[in-house]
Amino acid sequence: MRKNKKKTTKKRIIKQTILCLTTVFLIVILNIIVYKNNLITPKIDKLTTSYVSLYNQDTTDMLKFTNIEKMPDKKGKSKFNENSISVSITSDEKSDYEAILYEIQNSIPEKYIKVSVEKNKKIEVNTLDKFPKNEDGGRNIYIGKTGKDEIKIKMWVSEKYNEKINDTSFEIRVKKR
Repeated sequence: MRKNKKKTTKKRIIKQTILCLTTVFLIVILNIIVYKNNLITPKIDKLTTSYVSLYNQDTTDMLKFTNIEKMPDKKGKSKFNENSISVSITSDEKSDYEAILYEIQNSIPEKYIKVSVEKNKKIEVNTLDKFPKNEDGGRNIYIGKTGKDEIKIKMWVSEKYNEKINDTSFEIRVKKR
């Protein structure tokens, strides 16, 4: 009788141990999946953030780039670059507008920051220092006429930059000219 009780107790302990280990393993795997896929970060509704209004000349709508990453140019220009903003610009009347990039927080030299502007499947890639600078410190990255324009702007850091990338933040303002 005593041997039987020892065996059942031993089996129960083994079952509970296996169950506990399996549960811990599943929790660890689930945490890894959530953190790797950025499932807990808030998502921006890209549909509503991609519309910019130019009806008021004194104010502008602002779009932000934060925490740009180091990557090769091929990936930076591709759809795999998550640091991109699509802007649809429409108007009843033809008027000039410009997209201006402002640095909010940046410690990376401008010659290593790449900016890609895509309009009608035509892509122009330059380093930030190649864009003309305004008197207010911004850089004109695109000048166009309203109509039914869709421009896509992407940013990344060149692979040639050997230092650690700290927090970066840029702002794009679309203004009437």
